[in-house]
Amino acid sequence: MRPLLPFILVCFVATASNAQEIKANPIGILFGDVDIAYEHFIKEDWGIEGLVGFTSRKSDYLDREYKRNAVSFGATGKHYFNPRRGCDRFHLGAYTRFSSGEWKADNANGSESISNTRLSLGFFAGQKWVSKGGISIELALGLGRAFLNQYSDEDFDTLGIDLDFFGRLAVGYRWKNPKKNE
Repeated sequence: MRPLLPFILVCFVATASNAQEIKANPIGILFGDVDIAYEHFIKEDWGIEGLVGFTSRKSDYLDREYKRNAVSFGATGKHYFNPRRGCDRFHLGAYTRFSSGEWKADNANGSESISNTRLSLGFFAGQKWVSKGGISIELALGLGRAFLNQYSDEDFDTLGIDLDFFGRLAVGYRWKNPKKNE
């Protein structure tokens, strides 16, 4: 997975070079999550967004320390209500996410590895503020369902709960404004 990281980043940056808005989650970086999103404005009140994320962190589960590495991809569609600067303010949307990752732990018996693959769909609501200089801040919360949630170890499960939570704090920059008079 790590050899693919530079390739994916180069492709993403090349695609986003004409981006209307690119954003990242500043708090996630503190916890080992790097999430980058590119939003394309279809009209001043409609946007579609592509997301890519990488996770690398340690956590404790059942008295063992696990190192988690994962990659995720997703897409959202958003409808903005009464935008002022185009694709800003209150919005509702739908999302889909795919993630694949692995937890590894070293113990007295050797190493243990558990992989997880997840595909989810859901809905969210959010608010986006955009400055005249193009800086954006977005908050969103949502809920969905994981239609695919497979673990390589049956003991390492979510108790049959297939809820998917969507949360976002993103800070970004807008290259082009969808509203023609600004």
